[in-house]
Amino acid sequence: MMPRPILILTHDACQRPALLGDLIARASLSSIALHLRSVEDLPEPDLLASCGGLVVLDRPPATEPGRVSASRELLAAWHARGRPLLGLGGGACLLTHALGGRVAPAPSPVRGWFRVGLHPQAACAPWLEALGAELPAVLQWHVDEFLPPPGARTLLRGAPASCQGWADGTTIALNPMLHADAALYGEWLAAWQAGPGTASASWQTPAELAADSAARLAAQRSLSTRLLGVWLGQESSTGRH
Repeated sequence: MMPRPILILTHDACQRPALLGDLIARASLSSIALHLRSVEDLPEPDLLASCGGLVVLDRPPATEPGRVSASRELLAAWHARGRPLLGLGGGACLLTHALGGRVAPAPSPVRGWFRVGLHPQAACAPWLEALGAELPAVLQWHVDEFLPPPGARTLLRGAPASCQGWADGTTIALNPMLHADAALYGEWLAAWQAGPGTASASWQTPAELAADSAARLAAQRSLSTRLLGVWLGQESSTGRH
């Protein structure tokens, strides 16, 4: 039988699967997107049991500790069952914290395109084979940094954050906003243009963010495709009925 659907969770209205949903569909898999506006919106056990993999794209606001705690518990329980789990952006921070890693405020807010590379711990199969030695600039947008949970392997590194991603079995956490496509990125650009300015080397202006965005998104899409291919391969091998 075909692998079960991928469940994608969001907490923030400005996030959605975007490129991620397209890549899952291109892999001949289905996905279910669930927007969690409150604890009551958390997926029911029957829905979780019907899904083969879980993705989280962001995290609840810190002003809602009950929702934060419930989301962490959900991710920790999923990981404990050995099911494929992927966190992107704020979702990577939520996942890191849920599994006992360190999450702390970054020295300054980060928003912009920055190059990443493989960490020495990941310079082996399947990562080096799948990703290659040279990686492109990726979109980063965060206020916190994280260090991997105990036993996890650091996957990506690069400025401004020393750890850009980690892997632990079928669980992967990635700091870059790899789900951004042209439409979603356009929405973010419009919001950033209307927002306050910040003078920082790690906080690019809307004009800098708009420059060469098509080429940047294309390069990031290629990386997203390769990374997701590794993760979906894990789902395919574990997510059958």
